[in-house]
Amino acid sequence: MIGDELRHVHWKSSARTGTLMVRQLVDASLPTTTVVLEARPERWPEPDDFELAVDVAASVAACARRASRSRC
Repeated sequence: MIGDELRHVHWKSSARTGTLMVRQLVDASLPTTTVVLEARPERWPEPDDFELAVDVAASVAACARRASRSRC
């Protein structure tokens, strides 16, 4: 690709496919946060419990976002 360094070219894959293949570098050192909330109604017999879980999940996501901005 134009502008890519030759040391990032994956020559074996390029030879096999017949097209230039460039490695995509990913910075794995950056922390990530995933918030998962069970949303199926049958898992929450009490609607108030589900609303509380939504509030908690949103709080965790907001806190993680604030923490990630403070490191920048």
